[in-house]
Amino acid sequence: MAKNPLSTLFLLISALIITSIIPSGAAAQIPPSSLQEMKTHNWQAAMLNADPWPALSPQNRDADPVRPLAVDTATGLGDWSRLAFQSYRDGNWEIYLARGDGSQPVRLTNHAATDSRPRLSRGGARVAFNSNRDGNTEIYTINWDGSGLARLTNHPASDLLPVWSPDSSHIAFASNRDGNYEIYVMQADGSGLVRLTNDGANDTYPVWSPDGSRIAWIRLGTDVGSLWVMQADGCMSL
Repeated sequence: MAKNPLSTLFLLISALIITSIIPSGAAAQIPPSSLQEMKTHNWQAAMLNADPWPALSPQNRDADPVRPLAVDTATGLGDWSRLAFQSYRDGNWEIYLARGDGSQPVRLTNHAATDSRPRLSRGGARVAFNSNRDGNTEIYTINWDGSGLARLTNHPASDLLPVWSPDSSHIAFASNRDGNYEIYVMQADGSGLVRLTNDGANDTYPVWSPDGSRIAWIRLGTDVGSLWVMQADGCMSL
């Protein structure tokens, strides 16, 4: 039976997370939000160079740099020409939107806190990201033009690593609100929160399959991480 190329791509991308984002030679751990530790472990370089796929939007070469793009449902993943990224260029971590080649960057956030880990919705209309602007790490969304800032999570624990479902209707993320990091999913407006994993290890870095039916993530052990896949509703039978 011929393999589905999108499924193969999904698994390859998921595997790349382990080798590219977890620092080589260091004990696997949750990336801290503090600037100094991110610089020490070079997590910023890993995010921009090896983890770009959820932050890119479908190609439209004639569009304005920050205008939301039409979704090409016929080609699926297709070409990409927009990206969201974080930068310290203005003295603290902020979220920017630019063309796929990095040109014409536009600053979306402007806050003294740390705004990080941006992820574009399909079509580039909204950006999900982490911020500690309200005292701890929560998940926020903002429109492509910097308007419509919304806080989606509100919990004393850390909610981080948001990633949009392919149809932009849901966001998966990691949280330690129940004692250790687990994978959760919520609707795009922050409602309907569901916990998907439940074990003693730390489950992090969720990523959706192209068709939205599955979620892959990394389960962090004492020294290494392992790749896991489940159905989008949390069922382990694939």
